[in-house]
Amino acid sequence: ADRATARHEAAAAKLASEERALAGERGAKRELLARVRSDRRRERALLVELEKSARALEVKLAEIGESGRRDAEWVDGSGFAAARGALPLPVDARVTGRFGRVTEAEFHTQTVRNGVEFAAEEGELVRATARGVVRFAGWFRGYGRIVILDHGDSYFTVNGHLSEIDVAVGDRVEAEGAIGRAGDTGSLTGAKLYFELRQGKDAIDPLPWFAPEQLAAAR
Repeated sequence: ADRATARHEAAAAKLASEERALAGERGAKRELLARVRSDRRRERALLVELEKSARALEVKLAEIGESGRRDAEWVDGSGFAAARGALPLPVDARVTGRFGRVTEAEFHTQTVRNGVEFAAEEGELVRATARGVVRFAGWFRGYGRIVILDHGDSYFTVNGHLSEIDVAVGDRVEAEGAIGRAGDTGSLTGAKLYFELRQGKDAIDPLPWFAPEQLAAAR
């Protein structure tokens, strides 16, 4: 009888242990599912925000292109298109984010990047890739502090996530002239430089425009 009682008690204890483990596993699964749902909501919200920012920037660039462009004669006909494959880098840093459809590693969101990202350090000098007139210099949703340069013949460059801006609207900037400092304003992943090239309203992959030797030597 004692043995039978002991066996029953052992079986009951084992069953109770298994039930606790199962309850714990179910609780962990519920918690994981809640986290996944929360992450998915956050991912969707992030994707919507990124798309809104990109559309707003497109609208801003269209407005600039359609408005009266003071000093247009200084840049129009300057031969920006002929500089394809020879432009200097805007910052001495390697490219870490490429143009086109990408998956954001941290948030696992599929999005379209209309420019490239450089692994610039906080405070690193950012320069104009070509002669241009400053058309916008200030804060822009999703991109932090940005500078938009008009290079003539409908070509524009956008430099984003700057910590400092060293130019003002209407300034004339020569090629490799300082326009600001790299930073993390508007960035979700730390300090970097966001660089975009546009011809009219169309985003263009900037990489083929840079001098290959500079891309190869970038740290």
